[in-house]
Amino acid sequence: MLPGKKNQILKFIDRRFGKNPMDFPDIYRCRERLNQVRILHDTFYASDENNGYAVDDVTWTDLEMDEVFLRINQTGSYIGEQVLYHILRSGNEAFFRENSQMMQALSEDERARRELFLRLYPIGKRQANYYLPEFFANAGLLRPGHTWVFRLLQAALVLTILMAAIFRTAPFYAALGINVVVNFIVYLLMKMKYDVLLSSFCGIGQVLELYEWSTRQEIPLPVGSHMKEYSGRLKKLRKKIGFLIYTKQASLTGDVTGLMFDYLMGITLTDVGRIDGILQLIDENREAVLDAFTFVGKLDAALSILSFRKSLTHWAAPVFTEGGEITAGELYHPLIKEPVSNDFTLQDRAILTGANASGKSTFMKSLAVSVILAQTIDTACCIRFSLPIVKVMTSMAIRDDVVSGESYYVREVRYLKRMLDEIARGTLTLCVIDEILKGTNQAERLAASEAVLKYLTQYQGYCMIATHDMELVEKLQKLYRPYYFESHIAQDNVSFDYKIHPGRGGESNALALLKAFGFPSEIIREANRIDGSADSLQMTARF
Repeated sequence: MLPGKKNQILKFIDRRFGKNPMDFPDIYRCRERLNQVRILHDTFYASDENNGYAVDDVTWTDLEMDEVFLRINQTGSYIGEQVLYHILRSGNEAFFRENSQMMQALSEDERARRELFLRLYPIGKRQANYYLPEFFANAGLLRPGHTWVFRLLQAALVLTILMAAIFRTAPFYAALGINVVVNFIVYLLMKMKYDVLLSSFCGIGQVLELYEWSTRQEIPLPVGSHMKEYSGRLKKLRKKIGFLIYTKQASLTGDVTGLMFDYLMGITLTDVGRIDGILQLIDENREAVLDAFTFVGKLDAALSILSFRKSLTHWAAPVFTEGGEITAGELYHPLIKEPVSNDFTLQDRAILTGANASGKSTFMKSLAVSVILAQTIDTACCIRFSLPIVKVMTSMAIRDDVVSGESYYVREVRYLKRMLDEIARGTLTLCVIDEILKGTNQAERLAASEAVLKYLTQYQGYCMIATHDMELVEKLQKLYRPYYFESHIAQDNVSFDYKIHPGRGGESNALALLKAFGFPSEIIREANRIDGSADSLQMTARF
């Protein structure tokens, strides 16, 4: 790499390291390619979501984990993005250990970090490379069929060249000409099919080179014992890809010698054989290729996580316990720029009340997100954090689904049922539920909610529930510890302190918010009159 280019890359890296990536203009491009970022996870690991401590789609969506991913993502390569996304979803203990070791090694060696940045940066984020996981999964299917036909055409070409050279007669020259034309047509047809693979081969080659470089341990990295064996198995693949790319780059530059060589390779169908050989090697060594890609992605992800840590107000490495409480000191949400932090201990079950917009949902998300980050990237958004290993499951951001025809209530029931199934399997689970069963009438909601929440207490685990139903809080006060968030109403203003308080409280502010947002005065008066009448009726009914 030229010194000027190297310095330019280092300046770019220094400008961004330890900063919030959501403050940079390219965040929009990253948000647009989220569907491509998740291809590695969806192709090889999506089935893991039904096992262990992986984050399922419902929880991922409820907690806005796409945005959390974007907040963390400072990767320099497409594979770094894909592996970081997978790490956040996986709950894989082996991934966690290896990632923690990488971060430990890189956090202590700035020279190693900068060297690694320089080697990751050229891999880049070309759109076609995000589809490589699908390519690996189907490499065998992409091989050209009927390879015996190509061998036959190659043998015929050699034979007609020899015959034309020996006999030097018109029929043999004609046969040679026909053979050349047929081979060239076959080459052009195959070229249209496989030219798209060349950029993919380039992306594969760059990653394999970095993987091989990592095994030489020129910088201190946690290299597994299997990696040298895998690197040796991939040496032939690296060379084949390197030579194919070299010859193709020469022809693409318009160099006459390169073009002639390209056509010669085409007429002899050599390139077809090379591409088939590369696809065969990828198919036969899929495990080694995937290991190379995930290792390089982990390196990039580790650098990104170190940058994320530096960008936070404060953070803590979690302390994992065998059961017991989930305890957080000065807990906050990483997506909020000026957050209000809270100390909190979840002993087993908690029920949260409070006015609208007072911070209940955000607080529950803060805890759930930090549990996920603690178990995946060894980082929690607080000054201290202790917890057992738990599976996080939520039921929060529920909507009707017009396409599937599912109503709000049906969807909510399905979301809750998946939690009950997971708990029944014996998985230690943190259940986070916002406004349980609000998609039906009040009487049935209270009955069903009480039954579900009582059922959850039969199993070991953790629950956080937010509700506006004070009657539900009263009925469950011996089973769920109550907490509340407060709002302060002064004339036309409603303010919040966003602090969690033990006990029952948090007066309703729904009508005050109507006034604060400028609703017509006759609506406010009528609402207050109806509300007062309802209170009187309730008091009468009690006596």
